[in-house]
Amino acid sequence: RATQADISGFLLQIDAEDKALLEAKARRQTGGKPTPKQTASKPVSVPITVEPEAPAPPAAPPTPAAPKLSPAELGAEAARAEGNAHFKNRDWLSASAKYTQAFLTNPQCHLSVCNRAACYLKRATDAPVGSEDRQSLFREAEADCSTALQLSAQFPEGPRPPRRRSPRALSERSVSR
Repeated sequence: RATQADISGFLLQIDAEDKALLEAKARRQTGGKPTPKQTASKPVSVPITVEPEAPAPPAAPPTPAAPKLSPAELGAEAARAEGNAHFKNRDWLSASAKYTQAFLTNPQCHLSVCNRAACYLKRATDAPVGSEDRQSLFREAEADCSTALQLSAQFPEGPRPPRRRSPRALSERSVSR
């Protein structure tokens, strides 16, 4: 490395080839006139302006506090959370028991009944095809889904609009009865 350039306190190493390329580029920009050989004998100082950092964006507004839950609702939420943990571990029987406990603690919570229906469906798919247990689990899941729909209709946002059912879904539903 033949040449050093001083740019606002930083030392840069420039090869002789790079220096020749930079000088050729400078000659092209100046119309072919030779440039003074400043870099060969002394360091070049180039002023660098550093812009100050932008101010930090304003803090996000505080999130509204969660609504106060009654003791029954807190107990139901705790039981439902335990049911969710069992469900993640694929323990359908324990999960459905916890969801039942949550529903009995707070009968207005449609989520517990909906989650219990999911457990029934998982247990039904694990049961042997054509078994009476499988059919009863499908019936229990359907009853829980109907209950969940009735309970969710009581909420201010109302139930979701009904979907158009495909012929295949309707035939599968009739088979499960």
